[in-house]
Amino acid sequence: MNLELTDDQRLLKDMVDRFAADVGGLDAHRAAIRSTGGWSEDAWRGLAELGLTAILIDEAAGGLGGGGPELMIVGEAIGRSLLSVPYLDTVVCGGTILAGAPSAVRDRALPGLLDGTSEVALVDSGITAEDGVLTGIALGVGGGGGADRLIVAADDALYLIDCDGAGVTRESYPLHGGGSAADVRLDAVHGERIAAGDDAARLLGQAHDRRMAFLAAEALGAAEGAFQATTDYIKTRVQFGQPLATNQSLQHRAAEMLVEIEQLRSATILAACSLDEPDGDERARIMAAVSIVAAKAAKFVAQQAVQLHGGIGVTEEHVVGHWFLRLTAIALLLDGAAATRTLAGLGGFVSAVPYWEAAA
Repeated sequence: MNLELTDDQRLLKDMVDRFAADVGGLDAHRAAIRSTGGWSEDAWRGLAELGLTAILIDEAAGGLGGGGPELMIVGEAIGRSLLSVPYLDTVVCGGTILAGAPSAVRDRALPGLLDGTSEVALVDSGITAEDGVLTGIALGVGGGGGADRLIVAADDALYLIDCDGAGVTRESYPLHGGGSAADVRLDAVHGERIAAGDDAARLLGQAHDRRMAFLAAEALGAAEGAFQATTDYIKTRVQFGQPLATNQSLQHRAAEMLVEIEQLRSATILAACSLDEPDGDERARIMAAVSIVAAKAAKFVAQQAVQLHGGIGVTEEHVVGHWFLRLTAIALLLDGAAATRTLAGLGGFVSAVPYWEAAA
């Protein structure tokens, strides 16, 4: 599957790719993951200055009104350049929900997200609400340690809370492959309601779909980087007087990596182009199928890249080891097993109309 970009999208891709190549890479990534927050403040500030934190926000809310293709462009560049930024948690998840919040909430919380001075994290489990009072413990909240605000999903509603308020306790820790997460405890915290009922479900579902599409795009970029590094290595590494690339079995394994990457590319394009699918069941079916393909491809490419590099591939000093860590983390986040159960519950990835009826 190919995605034909518009002129504006091609310009965006050129700009994002150049920026990510300039501020990303192995040295920048290693410095970022050793920092307190686990990400690069310079890269995050640069993304905001380029307007990339506003890419998914409707123009009416002060954003650029981008969609799936724009999300794929940014995610792929971040993955390929190992850019360590809280883009997934703050922009993709948090921005999606805040853009749909009532004007009083949106006008207070969204500007800081757009200019890169504020971080947001989504808490979607472990918390209960009673008359807007939030209580409970949420484990493994992505970006939760450094966030200024939390969006909390509890009892069919979404709430916004400030992290420096009374009753909020967080224990932060680094994540496998970069970034950080936190265990969040809320003790009778008053939340500002964003949405409830069907509106809350719609916003949360949109955030989850965009999250999945972004992870697939990031995996594609990381897989491309790992593949290029691997093919360059086996072409130049000499053993017994010949480059490793002359070994036919290694050629076959590199070819299998390329096949998986092309399948991942098609799945990522499908996810990006299906974010606005009006049929909820069909959209859920597509996202589950993409999760399965992306998780499988990420794991396969990561493992082959390390194995073809040999021992150097698992060292911190070599870039392929960091792509391995991130691809492994993405595969876990996509959770192919859960997606398989979801897809099976929806009847599998098949047409709603039998082919013999559709052809009639």
